[in-house]
Amino acid sequence: MKNVLILNDNNELNKRYRSELINNLILDNYKVKYLSLNNKFECLFEILKFKKNTPIISSNLRSNILSLMMPWLSGIVILNGLGRYRKKRIFRLALLSLIIINKKKIITVQSYADYRYIHKLCTNNQKIQWIPGSGGKHKAIGKRENLVLIQRDDKIDLVIDSIQKLLTYYSTNKTQVNIIGCNNNEKIMKLFSGTNYKSYGFVPSEEIFISGSIFIQPSGYGEGFPHSLADAICSKMEILIDNKEYIKYGLWKIGGNRVPITKSWSKLIITKDLVNSIQTSTITQKYIDNFNESQNK
Repeated sequence: MKNVLILNDNNELNKRYRSELINNLILDNYKVKYLSLNNKFECLFEILKFKKNTPIISSNLRSNILSLMMPWLSGIVILNGLGRYRKKRIFRLALLSLIIINKKKIITVQSYADYRYIHKLCTNNQKIQWIPGSGGKHKAIGKRENLVLIQRDDKIDLVIDSIQKLLTYYSTNKTQVNIIGCNNNEKIMKLFSGTNYKSYGFVPSEEIFISGSIFIQPSGYGEGFPHSLADAICSKMEILIDNKEYIKYGLWKIGGNRVPITKSWSKLIITKDLVNSIQTSTITQKYIDNFNESQNK
């Protein structure tokens, strides 16, 4: 039986976003070892124990940096997004330097904008792949014509300007904005003052869309490809998206189209090709194919 290391910032993220990939590896006769940066000493100890030919699969920025610092290991790096570091030139150059020395790994980039940047600057013999996200699944949606915004407390400040541009167009006296995932009620009251809104805080993953039928994807945070957007596409919700994100996520390259509704916002046209491109089974197979290719490098 072959070994493989699965490295993530938090093991809960493996269950949430990598379960399909891990199940496929187990079916391929791999013994999966989970490592989390939450326990740095255990993580380092386990890495040192494994042999040089043990492949590694890493996700999220901190884990990816650690994986890239071990260029002797093969495998894949799942680069979700540069986030707040997108505009930090020194960080970008350091990341590119690490990517270039990792000849044994295949770098999979979820943001099309990040992919274009990295692919352009890396050497020709470096394998860079664009894979749009971690995959989405169909979920139940609400029948009411309410807007659904899925955010976290530490990100919502970064996207509020984009959201406000949409809300000035929408008649929010008649349409309610349902905010999912934020628990800082004081911050929400301040940011959405004068808006017809309701904050639900944390809700189970399978219930994130049941409060409305219109999903909104604002701009302002450098995500790779939002998991909630992938789920909204697979659930065939009505999707309103900031034009910057439509371009950054490469939706126009995988079957998506758009109809402008304001200068900066559009309605995403859901097509069969787009759903097929973004569903979990398709995305997981792409990661498996890249992982298998990395073992033949």
